[in-house]
Amino acid sequence: NGDYLSIADHADLDLGTGDFTIEFFAYARTSSAHAGYIGKRNPGSFNNNSWRIAYNDTYDNINLLHADSGANFTAASAPAPGKDWTHYAFTRQSGTLRVFRNGLKTSEATGWTYDFSNAYNLLIGANVTASYFFDGFLSNVRIIKGTALYTANFTAPTEPLTNVTNTKLLCCNSSTSATASTVTPGTITASGNVFASKNELTASIVLAIPGITGGQGSGYGDYSADIKGSGT
Repeated sequence: NGDYLSIADHADLDLGTGDFTIEFFAYARTSSAHAGYIGKRNPGSFNNNSWRIAYNDTYDNINLLHADSGANFTAASAPAPGKDWTHYAFTRQSGTLRVFRNGLKTSEATGWTYDFSNAYNLLIGANVTASYFFDGFLSNVRIIKGTALYTANFTAPTEPLTNVTNTKLLCCNSSTSATASTVTPGTITASGNVFASKNELTASIVLAIPGITGGQGSGYGDYSADIKGSGT
């Protein structure tokens, strides 16, 4: 659909080899191969410390894929979302990578000391700028550099995410602007027809990625009268 958000490369988004947390809420209208949720990757070849979280149609999951300078891939995954709100968290603590879906750990792997720093832009709602777009909604996207916020099973958030220590990005949380943020290292740019909306999970968690025609009675999800805006 060509709709996504982007932020220019910045040191705050270069996660290096240390601890981190990448989390968001997702609602997928449809799921297509390689559809990107969030990532910071080479728009050409997938190499040079590229990383992205995207849909894997072979296993019906979303995975965090990293490629080193030699384009050697390593992945960790969780079951994909459907037409319901799902919280995801990808955390690294001292080289241990954990993936959580609605607070439950779905995978864990040691040896994740890979460098997550590169010179590419951060994309939200796309894998690369020319293709593999996410069809649905994303909400409360948060990146924490230097802290693995979740290391064991937890109760999934039912309130909007907040600016905790080491938060470098907290966006997709405004009911009026798709490019607004609580924390950002740079300007958030919208491409295509990106809009802000409101859903009833918390009555304040807000979306910034398009993909459906909105409005009461649209038949998509549990938005009812709370949805605002319209998609493509």
